[in-house]
Amino acid sequence: MKKTTSTLLLLCVATILYMGIYLNYSAVPGNNTQYPEGWWGWYDQGQYLKSVKAFSSFNFDPQNHRYLPLYALIGAGFYALIPNHPFFFVNLFALLYGIYVFIQVSDRYLSRIETSLILLISLYANFTIFLQYIIPWNSSVTVIIYSLSLHQLIRLQPIQDDNKHSKKHLLKPILFGFLIGLLCLIRPIDVPATFGLFLAYVYLSHRNQILAKKIPVKTASKSIFLLVFGFLLGFS
Repeated sequence: MKKTTSTLLLLCVATILYMGIYLNYSAVPGNNTQYPEGWWGWYDQGQYLKSVKAFSSFNFDPQNHRYLPLYALIGAGFYALIPNHPFFFVNLFALLYGIYVFIQVSDRYLSRIETSLILLISLYANFTIFLQYIIPWNSSVTVIIYSLSLHQLIRLQPIQDDNKHSKKHLLKPILFGFLIGLLCLIRPIDVPATFGLFLAYVYLSHRNQILAKKIPVKTASKSIFLLVFGFLLGFS
């Protein structure tokens, strides 16, 4: 109960900080009367908005899409609601979910006080880093995908029977690989860093056999195949 309360408190503090900075940062569109266009006048952010507008009107002309589509496609879903701030909720979710998953991982090794101090020093009190969640950057989706992948890993249960895959164990590696494959639609440069996540998935899925010094060749091969299959689905 105490950990749940402290988790909610940390997430609420992050939300308040996010809102406070968003309402006061001069580059946010509309916050500066001299430059009302704000960051939409910057090159990268201007291209994101151009792509969002095109997708929202079902315009797929490559001339309107300078960058890979996933970030703009997500933003297009909010364009009709908040046309000047289509990435507001996407970036907020990336921030909050990234913090939540960090807490879940950190709780395995550190006290909640230590976890809170790390968040305070590295994120909450670090304006430069926090600002990267305010400004529209497609790396926000990378944070979401990495966080989803890590969340799956810490919840992953090892396969008990070396001779069979249940439907659950068939679906999970496909979904995991699919998530990583989505990076190809947003920031392919971030894909090589996920190699360790694939290795971790295979190890954690078969850790009982590995620790017992039994090499689970058959099921591990199936897991690798399903991971690659899911990755190709996401990529395509």
